[in-house]
Amino acid sequence: MKKLISLLVSAALAVTSVFALAGCSGTKGSGNEASNFKVGAIYINSQNDTAGYTYAHHHGITEAMKKVGLDPAKDLYIVDNVPEDDEKVKQAIDQLAGNGCNIIFGISFGYLNAMDEKAKEYPDIIFSHATGYLSNDKNFNNYFGRIYQARYLAGIAAGYKSLALGNNNIGYVSAWGTE
Repeated sequence: MKKLISLLVSAALAVTSVFALAGCSGTKGSGNEASNFKVGAIYINSQNDTAGYTYAHHHGITEAMKKVGLDPAKDLYIVDNVPEDDEKVKQAIDQLAGNGCNIIFGISFGYLNAMDEKAKEYPDIIFSHATGYLSNDKNFNNYFGRIYQARYLAGIAAGYKSLALGNNNIGYVSAWGTE
């Protein structure tokens, strides 16, 4: 449960930061009213998931939208169940761009190259990619916590648990796979 809460808080902070960078303040009369700002999201799984990676991103995006005065029911456009296939991701981006989205979130590592390419095609849209390593100085960024910090803390917790159990084993808490 703590892991899920940490992930949700991290996602909400990351998304809120991106909205702030995008200039979406939600302040009425500023000339850049929140009601004109549209958010797009490309999900690897269903937006209706009740737990997991897509759920955490969807929850973070919708909560951040509410914090800046956007209505997710009206201002959020989602293309979900998009596989890590460049052509499918490009189609999703084109659909969201056609809906007038000002920012597009892609939540899967496999969306990286398609988002990089489409960011050049759509210079007025902000592309924000979860994980990854590519970005530009204009409209393409990525967000992801420093995973080594979480692994370090998980390792400390595992070490303390090992001592508490008196088994004196050394182990590693895997972030991917359990084999």
